[in-house]
Formats: sequence, structure tokens, C-alpha cells
Amino acid sequence: MTEKTTHTKKKFSIWTALVGLLLAALVVLFLLPSLVSTDWAGNKIKQVINDRLPGAIDFETLSVSWFSGIKSSAISYDNRQHGIVIKVAELSTVKGLLALAVNHKELGSIDVKEPVAYVFLTGKLAIAGSKTEGSPAQESKIPEKTGQDAAITPQDETAKNGGRVMLPPLTGDIVVSDGALHIVYPDSKETSLLKDLTLQT
Repeated sequence: MTEKTTHTKKKFSIWTALVGLLLAALVVLFLLPSLVSTDWAGNKIKQVINDRLPGAIDFETLSVSWFSGIKSSAISYDNRQHGIVIKVAELSTVKGLLALAVNHKELGSIDVKEPVAYVFLTGKLAIAGSKTEGSPAQESKIPEKTGQDAAITPQDETAKNGGRVMLPPLTGDIVVSDGALHIVYPDSKETSLLKDLTLQT
């Protein structure tokens, strides 16, 4: 009788532990959007992105939900080393995490409000634009590949350079409102090329 009671208690304890773990996992899953929307998680997301991209990504707020979409405000991408800075007032999606998890290839509608791109011209580019047309352009000759070099395909070259993984095809509708494009010269003077740009793809 005692052995049966002990066996029953052990079995009950195992089931209790499993149910407890399942409930804990469900609670974490339910609270995941709230956790991702915290400043701590936002800083971690920035760190992960910035470790993989040239330049720096930053945003002020990030709101994530299972059902009501994703929204971020005051987004900026600063890559002055390559002469580009992009600022976006707000970016939002119609799809929430649940819909994206079910079909991640279909992004749905993405609303981009007040994007502004700044293109920084270097001294060489600015001088090149002011040169008069004179001497004819020299033809650049590409040396023929011989031997083993001739057998190298673009795929081989890609694999040689690190074998980048191709992203799966993604579809979605991007709506841009009140966009602008500015050119910044080496003397810090700024010219607006485009403004009030509206675009839908």
C-alpha cells in the first residue's frame, strides 16, 4: 500500500511539474509582445541589427502586438561613411506577430510616414559634377580569364567570398507618404530634390 501511494505521489508530482512548465511557457508567450516592446528589448534589437549592418539603426519607440500590428517611431539609419542618412517619422504594419508567424512571406501593408533621405556628397563627387565635357571617356578593358580563372562561375565567386544566404522572396504593399530627398554638399549646404513624395507599391 505504501509503495502504491509513493508511486502515485511521484506521478502526480511529474504531471504537476509538466503542467506548471506549460503554463509558464504560455504566460511568456502571451507576454512576449509586451517584453519586446520594452526599452531593454529595443536596445537588444538595435544591437543585433547594428552588428550586422554598416551604419547605425535607431528608433525611439517600438510597439509589438499579436493581433494589432507593429509600430515604431522616430526611426533613423545613419551611415555617413557611405554618404547616406535616412529618417522615418513612423513605420507601422497591419499584420501582427501572429499573422506574420503564420505567413512570414506575406508582410501585408506597411505604412511609412515622412521618410527623409539625406545624400552626402563627397568632395570628389561635387567636383566631378562641375567638370566640362572634354576628353572622351577611356574604354575600360576587362582582361580575359584563362586557365582555372576561366572556369570560375559567379556562384563559385559568391561561395569564395563567404557564401551569403539568399533571403526568401517577400511580398507586401508599401505605402510612403510625405517623403523627401535632400542633397548635402561638402560645405554643409543642403538642397531639396524631392518633397511631399507619395508612393504605393
